[in-house]
Amino acid sequence: MPRKSEEAPKEGVNKQLAEGIRDSASRIWLAGVGAFAAAQQQGSGVFDSLVEEGERVQKQVKNAAEDAYASVVTKASQAWDQISPDQLGSLFENSVARALHVLSIPTREDVEKLSLRVAELTKIIKTLLEETEAQDAVPALTRQASAPEPRAAVARKRPTRAEAPL
Repeated sequence: MPRKSEEAPKEGVNKQLAEGIRDSASRIWLAGVGAFAAAQQQGSGVFDSLVEEGERVQKQVKNAAEDAYASVVTKASQAWDQISPDQLGSLFENSVARALHVLSIPTREDVEKLSLRVAELTKIIKTLLEETEAQDAVPALTRQASAPEPRAAVARKRPTRAEAPL
């Protein structure tokens, strides 16, 4: 539980803050009342002058915005004119390639490499199957002529390093 000596400074600060806020609010209120009274005394002239000033500022802002827009359009047009169709196509292709790479989608070149590798492996498998079938056919012919012999392990050709998968 806080002591009374600690509470006293906090209460003093809070009172000063509250008085400062009340004083500021009062001054703002008095300024508004004073402006209203001045406007009533001068009549509609003040209102009309404020409208004219607002129209003048609005025109300046509108002109500045139109100038900025025209400048941007001009610069964009100049930049567009400097890009050739080949450069534009190249930019597009590079953007698409980066997007495909990020999504891990293979390129045409990747697919072609894989197709070539599949063709090589298919050829190797076909050769191995033919060799195996030929070796299986030889013992069958000899079995008919003589007594059955135990079948020896079939030696298979191992692919060379160049033939090995990537």
